[in-house]
Amino acid sequence: MSDMFDPQGYKRGALTSHALRREIGDEPSLLRRWAAEHRHGTATTEDFTALAAEHANRCLETLHTAWPDQLELPSLPS
Repeated sequence: MSDMFDPQGYKRGALTSHALRREIGDEPSLLRRWAAEHRHGTATTEDFTALAAEHANRCLETLHTAWPDQLELPSLPS
């Protein structure tokens, strides 16, 4: 519980979203679809990663495991 707002852990969600945006582009349709499909409901991280992979039309597992799971921050996609 003491690590809840640790800078490394707390900022990972935003950094992961930014890395995803750099990887698949700035098209907002992914987030619009996500919000529409899960409005008034719940979803998991796995649900989001599956939708992102479907949207990108390719596997994004490396991106989704590197950013939230590794201790050291990876480089942003170019």
